[in-house]
Amino acid sequence: MDAFHAYLIEASGGSVWAGFARLKPEQMIEGDVTLRVRYASVNYKDALAASGEWKVIRRFPCVGGKRPVIPS
Repeated sequence: MDAFHAYLIEASGGSVWAGFARLKPEQMIEGDVTLRVRYASVNYKDALAASGEWKVIRRFPCVGGKRPVIPS
């Protein structure tokens, strides 16, 4: 499988930021699956997490809508 686009939420030094990134399949956690989609949205909790205003994510980096990714 080729690299794919994901909404990646990251944190460093107390700052949180989010944006689209290309991830490789080897960065996924064992047992994760990928789906080909045409349209998607960010859910409410992920939007809160990406804003950095609410502490709703305990581990970073995180792909919006799923568990954290394994850093490469």
